[in-house]
Amino acid sequence: VADALDAVEEGSGDADNARATLDPIVIEAAPRPDLTPTITATPSAWQAGSNVQVSWRVDNVGAATAAGPWSDGVYLSLDGALSGDDLQLRLQPFSLALAPGSNYARSVSVELPTDYSGGSRFLIVRTDVNAAVAQSGTAADVAIFGPFDLLPTPAPDLAAGAGSVSGGPLVFGSPITVSWTDTNVGNLPVNAAWTDVVFLAKSATPAPQDAPLGLVSTGTVTLAPGASLA
Repeated sequence: VADALDAVEEGSGDADNARATLDPIVIEAAPRPDLTPTITATPSAWQAGSNVQVSWRVDNVGAATAAGPWSDGVYLSLDGALSGDDLQLRLQPFSLALAPGSNYARSVSVELPTDYSGGSRFLIVRTDVNAAVAQSGTAADVAIFGPFDLLPTPAPDLAAGAGSVSGGPLVFGSPITVSWTDTNVGNLPVNAAWTDVVFLAKSATPAPQDAPLGLVSTGTVTLAPGASLA
């Protein structure tokens, strides 16, 4: 563009001040790295509340060296889509440079959260979680494993059995005897003291208006899985 700042008074002759090149030019993007994770090993069983070993590899499939540092994140997910409600199990830093065609491997122990319900879960590994590397693309930054079954955290579980009533007559003010059993239907023993409460109710569904008739404390008891206490 001639006289780009319009310093020359050219009358009506400004129309020919701009001239393009005869042929178009092509500007190529500078080579960039492209980091891609792959989950390589997972545990055979996923027990909530336990430590498990997880392994992954990150490849630079781009055309330039990735300069560290950056970090890989390991997440536990309900749906396999990385989002703010996923639980970060590990943040693993990498501080070296990674040339095109090169990779590095990681194998770490992660602690699964306590979860007494368990259910379907996914494992997600995302490389360069903080976008520290100027990559050619980020669509391949995430690797997903699953779904798998997260087993509930082992725990005792006391269940009250059906009760029986003897004595009488069953009128207000008369003594009666109530009998029942507590059974540990969980998968860990109970090592504790607890208290049972007997209620007088109008239905089999507990309600705030039920009247307590008595309390029975066990003292410290060890109750194995499947065992009962009368």
